[in-house]
Amino acid sequence: MNIEVGDLNIIRSSSFVRSEITFEVQTKSSKEKTINEICEQIQKIENEYCIIYCASPASCEEILELIRTKLDISLDIYHGKLESITRHQSITRWKAGLTQVMVATNAFGLGINMSNVRLVIHYTFPLSLGNLIQEAGRAGRDRREAKHTIYYSRQDIKTVYGIVAGEESSTNDLEYQEYLEERQKKI
Repeated sequence: MNIEVGDLNIIRSSSFVRSEITFEVQTKSSKEKTINEICEQIQKIENEYCIIYCASPASCEEILELIRTKLDISLDIYHGKLESITRHQSITRWKAGLTQVMVATNAFGLGINMSNVRLVIHYTFPLSLGNLIQEAGRAGRDRREAKHTIYYSRQDIKTVYGIVAGEESSTNDLEYQEYLEERQKKI
């Protein structure tokens, strides 16, 4: 197939530079302390919106419940293991502005274009640089000040590597953890 010069279009948009977003990286100490820090950040954005990205559906469920016990705000969840109708309801509530905080895996995002997301948090280190750019870029689309925070731990690196390598993660399986450590050393 030949492409004629007249059939070629170049689409150019703004750069990846998003000066309205403040980027922050924090190490996780304890789960309770990290959740408290996240809740403090959420309280600072008042009536605007936040997305918290987690590495797995189980992590989403856990983080949702931990935040729910500390804050009286509208929370929702989105991940690939939810029933289709539940995912649809979550997105509908989000787009209607009924959900202030969405706890989700990277399955959440396509078609999500809310301009007043003030805070994006990665509870687990992002799976890739592409994910980081795309997910952080959901903040501050109205060009007003926004914040992106990444929380990480050594365990997160193992979890992400396991997901990328296509392995099932089992934190109780000592043999599996040793396997991941050896693979990590090779990187």
